Formats: sequence, C-alpha cells, structure tokens
Amino acid sequence: MTDGPNLLKLTATLAIDYLRWTQLAPLITIWAFGLAMLAAMLFITFEEQSWDALGSLLEWIAGLEPFNGPAGNWMLTFGGLALVLFLVNAWCLSIAHALGLARRAVDESSFGAGQSSKPLSVSERS
Repeated sequence: MTDGPNLLKLTATLAIDYLRWTQLAPLITIWAFGLAMLAAMLFITFEEQSWDALGSLLEWIAGLEPFNGPAGNWMLTFGGLALVLFLVNAWCLSIAHALGLARRAVDESSFGAGQSSKPLSVSERS
C-alpha cells in the first residue's frame, strides 16, 4: 500500500517554516536599517570630503538626524545601535533555531500518520 502525501505533516512543516521566516525577516530588516544608519552617519560626518555628485543628497540627509555633540554621545549612539543589533540577532536566531528543532522532530516523527512511516522490508511488502 502506497502512502500519499501526509497533509497534516506537510501543513505542520510549512507552518514551522513560515514561523522561522517571520523570525528571520526582522533580523534582515534591522541589519539593513543599521547599515543604512551607519552610512548616513558617516556621510553626514564626512560631508565636506565627499564627492560633488553626492552633494545634494548629503544636504538632504544632513537636514534630517545632524549631531554635533561630544564624542561620548557618538560612542553611546554607536554602542546603542550595536546593542540593539545584538539583541535582535540573539532573539531571532534563537527562535529560528528552536523552530528548526521542531521542524526536524516533525520530519523524523510519524506525526499525523495512521501507521508507521518506516519503509516496509521486502518480506512485508509481498
């Protein structure tokens, strides 16, 4: 007897994969935001040394997040950004890892199967 696709097991694995993606999407988003913020801060800081072609873009950016405070405040800004990136990474990767373990457990189990999902030996098939 051939077993068709196990709909319950397929649904469970797709749901777990979707939940893993929802945990990895914020990770990608926060890194993109962090890199864009770092680039903007560097462009603002070194605006006078930048290329003429970027002049109008840098003026627009400089008019948004300007910061001329002491070095300690800059260090707190960069440190805070790094801490946020670390916390989001730790959270997203730990949840994704736990969901990966759940996915592996579902794949290895006979979840939702009416009978054992072990392949039959030659003598049992006939």
